[in-house]
Amino acid sequence: MMLWVDLNTDEEILKKVEEVFGKKVEIKKRGVSIYGALIKENKVLIIHRSRNTRVDVWEFPGGKLEFGESIEEAVKREVMEETGLKVKIKNLLATGIYYVRGEQHIVIVYVCEPVSNEIKLEEENFSAYKWATYEEIINIKNLALSVRCILKELKSYIV
Repeated sequence: MMLWVDLNTDEEILKKVEEVFGKKVEIKKRGVSIYGALIKENKVLIIHRSRNTRVDVWEFPGGKLEFGESIEEAVKREVMEETGLKVKIKNLLATGIYYVRGEQHIVIVYVCEPVSNEIKLEEENFSAYKWATYEEIINIKNLALSVRCILKELKSYIV
């Protein structure tokens, strides 16, 4: 089970986790994931992660923040690695935290503008991409938690 929370302190987070799961949860590991919500013509780019992975989800391009890397550098790097696109970071879209199997994942999503046009998916992990409207996104059954949980914030950019 996954939980997405938008709280400020570890104490608030652990209290919410205990409330939802009905028991104390030990956080074994933390990670920071960054994503780029690429907006163009009132649509957002989503990519289908399925090849050579254990998951089958539509998500924003993104990944893990590497040691010594700024958040903005990480967003640009991950978008380039996964889509081949160069981007200009516009602003912060949303932040949050979710939990999976005792791991705490901090998520940071930026609105980005593509400055190049030709998409070249990282074929090892991704099988498709789509420029999606808000209505299309909300109807995707296998939408990643990192996207599903910021739909309210995303709506103002693509409607």
